[in-house]
Amino acid sequence: MFIPKSFYYFKLGILFYILCKINNIKSRENRLILFNKINEFNKNKDVFDKIYKHIFKRKNCLIFTYYMQLPNIFQPIPDELIYYKPFITFYHSSNDSNYSSNYAISDNFSILKLMNNYCTDRIRIHEDKKEKWLYKVLQDQHIFPDITTISIPINENIFIYINQFTKKETDVLYLMFYDNIIYVGRRINDTNKFNMLYTKKLIGKYVSTNININIDIKKLVYIMALLPITRIELIKTFDIDVLKKDSLLYHNRSDDLTENVIRNFYALYPDINLIDPFGLFKDADYHCFLYKLKSDLCVLNLNKDIFYHDLFDEKDDEKTFVYKDTRNNKNIIQDKLFHCIGDKDRKQCNFNIIKDYGNKDTWDRNKGKRMLTLIIAKTTLYWLDYSFYYINFLAHFDIDAFVYHYGIFRNKLLSTELGFTKNADKYVKYISMKKGDCSK
Repeated sequence: MFIPKSFYYFKLGILFYILCKINNIKSRENRLILFNKINEFNKNKDVFDKIYKHIFKRKNCLIFTYYMQLPNIFQPIPDELIYYKPFITFYHSSNDSNYSSNYAISDNFSILKLMNNYCTDRIRIHEDKKEKWLYKVLQDQHIFPDITTISIPINENIFIYINQFTKKETDVLYLMFYDNIIYVGRRINDTNKFNMLYTKKLIGKYVSTNININIDIKKLVYIMALLPITRIELIKTFDIDVLKKDSLLYHNRSDDLTENVIRNFYALYPDINLIDPFGLFKDADYHCFLYKLKSDLCVLNLNKDIFYHDLFDEKDDEKTFVYKDTRNNKNIIQDKLFHCIGDKDRKQCNFNIIKDYGNKDTWDRNKGKRMLTLIIAKTTLYWLDYSFYYINFLAHFDIDAFVYHYGIFRNKLLSTELGFTKNADKYVKYISMKKGDCSK
Protein backbone atom coordinates (compact mmCIF):
# COMPACT_ATOMS: atom_id res chain seq x y z
CA MET A 1 0.00 0.00 0.00
CA PHE A 2 1.34 3.43 -0.92
CA ILE A 3 1.71 5.68 2.13
CA PRO A 4 2.40 9.30 1.26
CA LYS A 5 4.94 11.32 3.21
CA SER A 6 2.06 13.50 4.35
CA PHE A 7 1.13 11.06 7.15
CA TYR A 8 4.64 11.24 8.58
CA TYR A 9 5.08 14.99 8.30
CA PHE A 10 1.64 15.85 9.66
CA LYS A 11 2.24 13.62 12.69
CA LEU A 12 5.48 15.51 13.30
CA GLY A 13 3.57 18.74 12.64
CA ILE A 14 1.03 17.99 15.38
CA LEU A 15 3.87 17.24 17.81
CA PHE A 16 5.59 20.47 16.82
CA TYR A 17 2.31 22.36 17.33
CA ILE A 18 1.94 20.89 20.84
CA LEU A 19 5.56 21.69 21.66
CA CYS A 20 5.05 25.34 20.71
CA LYS A 21 1.77 25.62 22.62
CA ILE A 22 2.87 24.09 25.91
CA ASN A 23 5.94 26.34 25.86
CA ASN A 24 3.89 29.38 24.89
CA ILE A 25 5.94 30.08 21.75
CA LYS A 26 3.66 32.48 19.91
CA SER A 27 5.42 34.18 17.00
CA ARG A 28 6.05 32.58 13.64
CA GLU A 29 9.68 33.73 13.86
CA ASN A 30 10.34 31.95 17.17
CA ARG A 31 8.49 28.85 15.98
CA LEU A 32 10.74 28.71 12.93
CA ILE A 33 13.82 28.96 15.17
CA LEU A 34 12.59 25.96 17.14
CA PHE A 35 11.61 24.12 13.94
CA ASN A 36 15.18 24.44 12.62
CA LYS A 37 16.53 22.63 15.71
CA ILE A 38 14.43 19.53 15.07
CA ASN A 39 16.38 16.76 13.33
CA GLU A 40 13.39 15.20 11.56
CA PHE A 41 12.59 18.44 9.72
CA ASN A 42 16.16 19.05 8.60
CA LYS A 43 15.55 22.82 8.32
CA ASN A 44 13.17 22.28 5.38
CA LYS A 45 11.39 25.64 4.97
CA ASP A 46 8.85 24.15 2.57
CA VAL A 47 7.77 21.62 5.21
CA PHE A 48 7.54 24.39 7.82
CA ASP A 49 5.33 26.52 5.56
CA LYS A 50 2.91 23.66 4.89
CA ILE A 51 2.70 22.57 8.52
CA TYR A 52 2.19 26.16 9.58
CA LYS A 53 -0.54 26.67 7.00
CA HIS A 54 -2.56 23.50 7.65
CA ILE A 55 -1.98 22.99 11.38
CA PHE A 56 -1.15 26.31 13.03
CA LYS A 57 -3.38 28.57 10.92
CA ARG A 58 -6.19 26.48 9.45
CA LYS A 59 -6.25 23.70 12.08
CA ASN A 60 -7.29 21.32 9.32
CA CYS A 61 -10.15 19.12 10.53
CA LEU A 62 -8.89 15.96 8.80
CA ILE A 63 -5.36 16.18 10.20
CA PHE A 64 -6.43 16.92 13.77
CA THR A 65 -9.14 14.24 13.71
CA TYR A 66 -6.87 11.54 12.34
CA TYR A 67 -4.29 11.95 15.10
CA MET A 68 -6.83 12.41 17.91
CA GLN A 69 -9.36 9.67 17.26
CA LEU A 70 -11.90 8.90 19.94
CA PRO A 71 -11.79 5.74 22.06
CA ASN A 72 -14.71 3.47 21.29
CA ILE A 73 -16.48 4.04 24.62
CA PHE A 74 -17.50 7.53 23.47
CA GLN A 75 -19.40 6.18 20.46
CA PRO A 76 -21.93 6.92 19.15
CA ILE A 77 -21.32 10.61 19.88
CA PRO A 78 -24.15 13.15 20.24
CA ASP A 79 -25.22 14.77 16.97
CA GLU A 80 -23.88 18.12 18.11
CA LEU A 81 -20.32 16.76 18.20
CA ILE A 82 -20.51 15.58 14.60
CA TYR A 83 -19.94 19.17 13.52
CA TYR A 84 -16.85 19.58 15.72
CA LYS A 85 -13.23 18.49 15.28
CA PRO A 86 -10.75 17.28 17.90
CA PHE A 87 -8.32 20.03 18.80
CA ILE A 88 -6.22 18.77 21.69
CA THR A 89 -6.35 15.63 23.82
CA PHE A 90 -5.17 15.01 27.39
CA TYR A 91 -4.91 11.48 28.75
CA HIS A 92 -3.89 10.08 32.15
CA SER A 93 -1.58 7.42 30.78
CA SER A 94 0.59 5.10 32.85
CA ASN A 95 3.69 6.98 31.70
CA ASP A 96 4.39 10.19 33.55
CA SER A 97 5.75 13.01 31.46
CA ASN A 98 9.45 13.69 31.91
CA TYR A 99 9.36 16.57 29.47
CA SER A 100 11.83 19.38 30.05
CA SER A 101 11.89 22.85 28.53
CA ASN A 102 15.63 22.71 27.92
CA TYR A 103 15.10 22.79 24.15
CA ALA A 104 15.89 26.54 24.21
CA ILE A 105 19.53 26.01 25.15
CA SER A 106 20.08 22.77 23.25
CA ASP A 107 21.33 22.21 19.77
CA ASN A 108 19.50 19.92 17.36
CA PHE A 109 17.18 17.31 18.87
CA SER A 110 14.72 14.59 17.86
CA ILE A 111 11.12 15.64 18.37
CA LEU A 112 10.00 12.00 18.33
CA LYS A 113 12.26 11.21 21.29
CA LEU A 114 11.45 14.41 23.14
CA MET A 115 7.70 13.96 22.74
CA ASN A 116 7.67 10.21 23.21
CA ASN A 117 5.47 10.42 26.31
CA TYR A 118 3.00 12.59 24.43
CA CYS A 119 2.19 9.79 22.00
CA THR A 120 0.25 6.69 22.91
CA ASP A 121 -1.09 3.82 20.93
CA ARG A 122 -4.82 3.91 20.34
CA ILE A 123 -6.31 5.03 23.67
CA ARG A 124 -8.52 2.34 25.20
CA ILE A 125 -10.50 3.20 28.32
CA HIS A 126 -12.27 0.25 29.94
CA GLU A 127 -13.57 -0.89 26.58
CA ASP A 128 -15.94 -3.81 26.85
CA LYS A 129 -15.48 -6.10 23.84
CA LYS A 130 -18.98 -7.46 24.34
CA GLU A 131 -20.41 -4.07 23.43
CA LYS A 132 -18.65 -3.71 20.07
CA TRP A 133 -21.62 -5.22 18.28
CA LEU A 134 -23.43 -1.94 18.95
CA TYR A 135 -21.37 -0.23 16.29
CA LYS A 136 -21.41 -0.61 12.56
CA VAL A 137 -17.94 -1.74 11.50
CA LEU A 138 -16.62 0.89 9.13
CA GLN A 139 -13.45 -0.83 7.99
CA ASP A 140 -10.50 -2.82 9.21
CA GLN A 141 -7.85 -0.78 10.93
CA HIS A 142 -5.20 -1.79 8.39
CA ILE A 143 -6.97 0.28 5.72
CA PHE A 144 -5.12 3.31 7.09
CA PRO A 145 -1.54 3.53 8.34
CA ASP A 146 -1.07 2.51 11.98
CA ILE A 147 -3.08 4.78 14.22
CA THR A 148 -1.23 6.70 16.90
CA THR A 149 -3.39 8.95 19.04
CA ILE A 150 -1.40 11.99 20.12
CA SER A 151 -2.20 13.20 23.62
CA ILE A 152 -0.65 15.23 26.44
CA PRO A 153 -0.27 13.50 29.83
CA ILE A 154 -2.67 14.84 32.46
CA ASN A 155 -0.88 16.54 35.35
CA GLU A 156 -1.25 19.59 37.56
CA ASN A 157 -0.55 21.87 34.57
CA ILE A 158 -3.53 20.69 32.52
CA PHE A 159 -5.64 23.84 32.89
CA ILE A 160 -2.64 26.04 32.14
CA TYR A 161 -2.15 24.08 28.93
CA ILE A 162 -5.86 24.22 28.07
CA ASN A 163 -5.75 27.99 28.45
CA GLN A 164 -2.78 28.20 26.08
CA PHE A 165 -4.54 26.11 23.44
CA THR A 166 -8.00 27.69 23.67
CA LYS A 167 -7.24 31.29 24.61
CA LYS A 168 -8.55 32.82 21.36
CA GLU A 169 -11.29 30.25 20.69
CA THR A 170 -14.89 31.34 21.27
CA ASP A 171 -16.66 27.99 20.88
CA VAL A 172 -15.04 25.00 22.59
CA LEU A 173 -16.74 21.78 23.67
CA TYR A 174 -15.04 19.30 26.00
CA LEU A 175 -15.52 15.55 25.89
CA MET A 176 -14.20 13.77 28.98
CA PHE A 177 -14.09 10.56 30.93
CA TYR A 178 -14.30 11.66 34.56
CA ASP A 179 -14.97 9.59 37.66
CA ASN A 180 -16.12 6.65 35.49
CA ILE A 181 -18.72 8.76 33.64
CA ILE A 182 -18.57 10.33 30.17
CA TYR A 183 -19.42 14.02 29.91
CA VAL A 184 -19.77 16.63 27.17
CA GLY A 185 -19.70 20.21 28.35
CA ARG A 186 -18.35 23.73 28.23
CA ARG A 187 -15.79 25.22 30.54
CA ILE A 188 -17.00 28.04 32.82
CA ASN A 189 -14.57 30.94 32.32
CA ASP A 190 -10.98 29.85 33.03
CA THR A 191 -11.78 27.65 36.01
CA ASN A 192 -11.90 23.91 36.60
CA LYS A 193 -15.72 24.10 36.60
CA PHE A 194 -17.70 22.79 33.59
CA ASN A 195 -21.33 23.02 32.57
CA MET A 196 -22.18 19.51 31.38
CA LEU A 197 -24.54 19.27 28.40
CA TYR A 198 -24.55 15.47 28.10
CA THR A 199 -23.70 12.52 30.33
CA LYS A 200 -23.24 8.86 29.47
CA LYS A 201 -22.40 5.76 31.45
CA LEU A 202 -19.98 3.23 29.99
CA ILE A 203 -22.91 1.24 28.64
CA GLY A 204 -25.81 3.37 27.54
CA LYS A 205 -26.78 6.44 25.55
CA TYR A 206 -26.02 10.11 26.03
CA VAL A 207 -28.58 11.99 28.11
CA SER A 208 -29.08 15.76 27.95
CA THR A 209 -28.19 17.48 31.21
CA ASN A 210 -27.49 20.94 32.63
CA ILE A 211 -25.25 20.45 35.64
CA ASN A 212 -22.08 22.16 36.83
CA ILE A 213 -19.15 20.05 38.04
CA ASN A 214 -15.81 21.00 39.56
CA ILE A 215 -13.16 18.74 38.03
CA ASP A 216 -10.75 16.99 40.38
CA ILE A 217 -7.65 16.28 38.29
CA LYS A 218 -7.01 13.05 40.22
CA LYS A 219 -10.30 11.62 38.89
CA LEU A 220 -9.85 12.86 35.31
CA VAL A 221 -8.75 10.11 32.92
CA TYR A 222 -9.35 11.74 29.53
CA ILE A 223 -10.39 15.13 28.19
CA MET A 224 -10.56 16.38 24.61
CA ALA A 225 -11.19 19.95 23.47
CA LEU A 226 -13.19 20.24 20.24
CA LEU A 227 -13.66 23.19 17.87
CA PRO A 228 -16.41 23.74 15.28
CA ILE A 229 -15.75 22.55 11.73
CA THR A 230 -16.32 25.21 9.10
CA ARG A 231 -17.49 25.02 5.52
CA ILE A 232 -14.23 26.58 4.34
CA GLU A 233 -12.27 23.86 6.13
CA LEU A 234 -14.10 21.09 4.30
CA ILE A 235 -13.63 22.81 0.97
CA LYS A 236 -9.91 23.28 1.57
CA THR A 237 -9.53 19.69 2.80
CA PHE A 238 -11.08 18.00 -0.23
CA ASP A 239 -11.13 20.83 -2.80
CA ILE A 240 -13.90 22.19 -4.99
CA ASP A 241 -14.09 21.58 -8.73
CA VAL A 242 -16.62 22.48 -11.41
CA LEU A 243 -18.72 19.99 -13.38
CA LYS A 244 -19.63 21.69 -16.64
CA LYS A 245 -23.10 22.67 -17.83
CA ASP A 246 -24.75 20.13 -20.19
CA SER A 247 -22.86 17.22 -18.60
CA LEU A 248 -24.87 14.04 -19.16
CA LEU A 249 -25.95 12.10 -16.08
CA TYR A 250 -27.02 8.45 -15.97
CA HIS A 251 -29.17 6.54 -13.52
CA ASN A 252 -30.36 2.92 -13.67
CA ARG A 253 -33.56 1.78 -11.99
CA SER A 254 -35.36 -1.53 -11.84
CA ASP A 255 -38.08 -0.82 -9.30
CA ASP A 256 -39.30 2.71 -10.12
CA LEU A 257 -39.99 3.50 -13.76
CA THR A 258 -41.56 6.90 -13.20
CA GLU A 259 -40.27 9.32 -15.81
CA ASN A 260 -39.15 12.86 -15.12
CA VAL A 261 -38.17 12.14 -11.49
CA ILE A 262 -35.04 13.93 -10.26
CA ARG A 263 -32.70 11.59 -8.38
CA ASN A 264 -29.99 12.21 -5.78
CA PHE A 265 -27.24 10.04 -7.27
CA TYR A 266 -25.95 9.78 -10.83
CA ALA A 267 -23.18 8.18 -12.81
CA LEU A 268 -21.12 10.61 -14.87
CA TYR A 269 -20.40 7.95 -17.49
CA PRO A 270 -22.73 5.26 -18.84
CA ASP A 271 -20.34 2.40 -18.01
CA ILE A 272 -21.42 2.07 -14.39
CA ASN A 273 -24.74 0.83 -13.03
CA LEU A 274 -25.29 2.61 -9.72
CA ILE A 275 -27.87 0.04 -8.65
CA ASP A 276 -25.45 -2.83 -9.29
CA PRO A 277 -21.97 -1.29 -9.71
CA PHE A 278 -20.18 -4.62 -9.23
CA GLY A 279 -22.27 -6.47 -11.85
CA LEU A 280 -23.44 -9.18 -9.47
CA PHE A 281 -27.02 -9.48 -10.77
CA LYS A 282 -26.78 -10.40 -14.43
CA ASP A 283 -30.48 -11.04 -15.09
CA ALA A 284 -31.90 -7.87 -13.54
CA ASP A 285 -34.39 -5.88 -15.61
CA TYR A 286 -33.03 -2.30 -15.70
CA HIS A 287 -34.08 0.94 -17.32
CA CYS A 288 -31.63 3.73 -18.04
CA PHE A 289 -32.60 7.31 -17.22
CA LEU A 290 -30.71 10.13 -18.90
CA TYR A 291 -30.39 13.60 -17.36
CA LYS A 292 -28.42 16.77 -18.04
CA LEU A 293 -26.94 19.55 -15.91
CA LYS A 294 -28.74 22.86 -16.38
CA SER A 295 -25.75 24.94 -15.27
CA ASP A 296 -22.17 24.68 -14.07
CA LEU A 297 -22.05 22.86 -10.75
CA CYS A 298 -19.50 23.30 -7.94
CA VAL A 299 -18.80 19.88 -6.43
CA LEU A 300 -16.82 18.78 -3.39
CA ASN A 301 -14.19 16.46 -4.84
CA LEU A 302 -13.82 13.50 -2.48
CA ASN A 303 -11.10 12.06 -4.70
CA LYS A 304 -8.67 14.54 -3.20
CA ASP A 305 -7.71 15.15 0.40
CA ILE A 306 -4.81 16.51 2.41
CA PHE A 307 -3.14 13.15 3.13
CA TYR A 308 -3.35 11.82 -0.40
CA HIS A 309 -2.54 14.90 -2.39
CA ASP A 310 0.70 16.63 -3.28
CA LEU A 311 1.59 18.52 -0.09
CA PHE A 312 4.74 16.52 0.64
CA ASP A 313 4.89 14.23 -2.37
CA GLU A 314 5.79 14.44 -6.03
CA LYS A 315 3.09 15.79 -8.31
CA ASP A 316 1.54 14.06 -11.28
CA ASP A 317 1.90 15.64 -14.68
CA GLU A 318 -1.41 17.45 -15.18
CA LYS A 319 -0.91 17.38 -18.94
CA THR A 320 -1.85 13.68 -18.81
CA PHE A 321 -5.24 14.35 -17.20
CA VAL A 322 -7.22 13.65 -20.39
CA TYR A 323 -10.60 11.93 -20.26
CA LYS A 324 -13.93 11.56 -21.98
CA ASP A 325 -15.96 14.76 -21.94
CA THR A 326 -19.05 14.30 -19.74
CA ARG A 327 -21.00 16.44 -22.23
CA ASN A 328 -20.08 14.22 -25.15
CA ASN A 329 -18.22 10.97 -24.49
CA LYS A 330 -16.83 11.00 -28.05
CA ASN A 331 -14.67 13.98 -27.19
CA ILE A 332 -11.48 13.90 -25.11
CA ILE A 333 -10.69 16.79 -22.80
CA GLN A 334 -8.14 17.70 -20.14
CA ASP A 335 -9.81 17.99 -16.74
CA LYS A 336 -8.21 17.47 -13.30
CA LEU A 337 -11.63 16.67 -11.83
CA PHE A 338 -11.36 13.15 -13.27
CA HIS A 339 -7.64 12.58 -12.94
CA CYS A 340 -8.02 9.32 -10.98
CA ILE A 341 -10.34 7.57 -13.44
CA GLY A 342 -8.72 4.48 -14.87
CA ASP A 343 -5.31 5.18 -13.35
CA LYS A 344 -4.97 4.06 -9.74
CA ASP A 345 -1.19 4.47 -9.86
CA ARG A 346 -1.25 8.26 -9.99
CA LYS A 347 0.52 9.78 -7.01
CA GLN A 348 -2.48 11.88 -6.00
CA CYS A 349 -5.10 9.16 -6.39
CA ASN A 350 -6.11 7.74 -3.03
CA PHE A 351 -6.99 4.15 -3.82
CA ASN A 352 -6.56 1.25 -1.45
CA ILE A 353 -6.34 -2.40 -2.49
CA ILE A 354 -8.35 -4.80 -0.34
CA LYS A 355 -9.44 -8.43 -0.67
CA ASP A 356 -13.03 -9.05 -1.66
CA TYR A 357 -14.14 -10.84 1.54
CA GLY A 358 -12.12 -13.99 1.12
CA ASN A 359 -12.27 -14.20 -2.66
CA LYS A 360 -9.21 -13.85 -4.84
CA ASP A 361 -10.64 -10.75 -6.44
CA THR A 362 -9.35 -7.40 -5.29
CA TRP A 363 -11.06 -4.07 -4.97
CA ASP A 364 -9.10 -0.85 -5.44
CA ARG A 365 -11.34 1.61 -3.69
CA ASN A 366 -11.44 5.32 -3.02
CA LYS A 367 -10.26 6.66 0.34
CA GLY A 368 -11.54 10.25 0.18
CA LYS A 369 -15.05 9.21 1.14
CA ARG A 370 -13.61 7.21 4.04
CA MET A 371 -11.74 10.30 5.18
CA LEU A 372 -15.02 12.21 5.22
CA THR A 373 -16.52 9.46 7.38
CA LEU A 374 -13.54 9.77 9.73
CA ILE A 375 -14.26 13.49 10.15
CA ILE A 376 -17.89 12.72 11.02
CA ALA A 377 -17.42 9.72 13.35
CA LYS A 378 -14.01 10.79 14.81
CA THR A 379 -12.66 7.26 14.33
CA THR A 380 -11.59 4.97 11.49
CA LEU A 381 -12.85 1.88 13.28
CA TYR A 382 -16.59 2.37 13.68
CA TRP A 383 -19.41 4.12 11.90
CA LEU A 384 -22.27 5.71 13.83
CA ASP A 385 -25.33 4.28 12.10
CA TYR A 386 -27.29 4.97 8.97
CA SER A 387 -29.55 7.51 10.65
CA PHE A 388 -26.83 10.11 10.08
CA TYR A 389 -25.48 9.64 6.59
CA TYR A 390 -22.64 11.75 5.18
CA ILE A 391 -25.00 13.60 2.82
CA ASN A 392 -26.71 15.09 5.87
CA PHE A 393 -23.35 16.23 7.15
CA LEU A 394 -22.47 18.00 3.88
CA ALA A 395 -25.94 19.55 3.65
CA HIS A 396 -25.37 21.10 7.08
CA PHE A 397 -22.46 23.05 5.57
CA ASP A 398 -24.48 24.10 2.48
CA ILE A 399 -22.50 21.83 0.17
CA ASP A 400 -24.99 20.78 -2.49
CA ALA A 401 -23.03 18.18 -4.45
CA PHE A 402 -19.97 15.92 -4.36
CA VAL A 403 -18.15 13.47 -6.61
CA TYR A 404 -16.03 10.42 -5.90
CA HIS A 405 -14.62 7.47 -7.84
CA TYR A 406 -15.84 4.02 -6.92
CA GLY A 407 -12.50 2.45 -7.84
CA ILE A 408 -11.69 -0.80 -9.63
CA PHE A 409 -13.38 -4.12 -8.87
CA ARG A 410 -12.44 -7.47 -10.45
CA ASN A 411 -10.24 -5.54 -12.89
CA LYS A 412 -13.25 -3.58 -14.06
CA LEU A 413 -13.13 0.19 -13.85
CA LEU A 414 -15.95 1.62 -11.77
CA SER A 415 -16.43 5.20 -12.79
CA THR A 416 -17.41 8.42 -11.04
CA GLU A 417 -20.55 9.12 -9.03
CA LEU A 418 -22.21 12.49 -8.54
CA GLY A 419 -24.30 12.90 -5.40
CA PHE A 420 -26.61 15.71 -4.29
CA THR A 421 -27.29 16.53 -0.66
CA LYS A 422 -30.31 18.70 -1.50
CA ASN A 423 -31.93 20.76 -4.28
CA ALA A 424 -30.96 18.42 -7.12
CA ASP A 425 -33.86 19.75 -9.22
CA LYS A 426 -32.13 23.14 -9.21
CA TYR A 427 -29.32 21.72 -11.33
CA VAL A 428 -30.72 18.66 -13.14
CA LYS A 429 -33.30 18.15 -15.88
CA TYR A 430 -34.77 14.90 -17.19
CA ILE A 431 -34.02 13.97 -20.83
CA SER A 432 -35.18 10.43 -21.61
CA MET A 433 -35.55 6.80 -20.54
CA LYS A 434 -34.72 3.54 -22.35
CA LYS A 435 -34.87 -0.17 -21.52
CA GLY A 436 -31.62 -1.82 -20.39
CA ASP A 437 -28.79 -0.46 -18.28
CA CYS A 438 -26.98 2.63 -19.46
CA SER A 439 -23.86 0.78 -20.64
CA LYS A 440 -25.81 -1.05 -23.33
